[in-house]
Amino acid sequence: MLSVATRILADEAAAGTPKCVNSFFHDDLGATEVEFIPIIDRALIQRDLPMCRVLGPRWPLLSIAALLALAMPALAQDTRREFAPEGNAYFKVSDQARVYLQASVVGRLTQNITDGELGANFDYTFKPIFRPELLAAQWERNRYLWARVGYLLGGGQEGLKDFSERRIIVQATGRGLLADEFWLMHRGEVDFRDIDGEASRRYRYRAAIEREFTVQGAAVVPYAQAEIFYDTRYSAVSRQLYQLGAEVELTRQWRIEPYYARQADKLPTPGAVDRLGLVLKYYH
Repeated sequence: MLSVATRILADEAAAGTPKCVNSFFHDDLGATEVEFIPIIDRALIQRDLPMCRVLGPRWPLLSIAALLALAMPALAQDTRREFAPEGNAYFKVSDQARVYLQASVVGRLTQNITDGELGANFDYTFKPIFRPELLAAQWERNRYLWARVGYLLGGGQEGLKDFSERRIIVQATGRGLLADEFWLMHRGEVDFRDIDGEASRRYRYRAAIEREFTVQGAAVVPYAQAEIFYDTRYSAVSRQLYQLGAEVELTRQWRIEPYYARQADKLPTPGAVDRLGLVLKYYH
């Protein structure tokens, strides 16, 4: 069976006006990855028919599509709505280290419940051995590998039970440059939790894609990310989190980050959350 691109080409070739081959497989360097193209399409490409460029490099687009596709099962669940204001402050200690303080409140709009969290963290970036130019780069952009340890206090409600949580986190984050200045981020985290005196661990993995733009001289960084949570209390994946947002530079020291998050809870109580968040960030 001919592909759509092949049928279009065949019709145009019969009319004497061939135009283009499947544009999904053409990048900035002019390379064609024929292993993804049907056999008949390959034959047309080998005849040197011109290529169309409509999508650009596909890997960032495919990454975003994969993140959004993972979120689809969560859309069918009953949801509650939340608003989450948050304040973060970052204090540079050296070229390789900084202190990160955080405070957040989550108000459940469908219930008269408010959760809160306070935390202090220490970030350390490993010296770029192969890319020394990154040593002077901004912490939040272009660092390709760093680690975080932190301590957080939380209070609120889980299911129908009030809880008080103390948490030690150990986290590692890596970033890699994709085509067209898109960045792919991977983050792994272990939470050592004490919830009402009960010790447990939670393992988290996050994948994200972002790109920085300049709008009227200010940096704007839209992003998409997905995260899964594995909880040792249930020996299972307990939560999935999907988020879209953008960090906007206000001044050299202040940034703001509005976002929308979709949270799918499996354990201890199945459900879903629609969350609108607003993060104010200070850099010193």
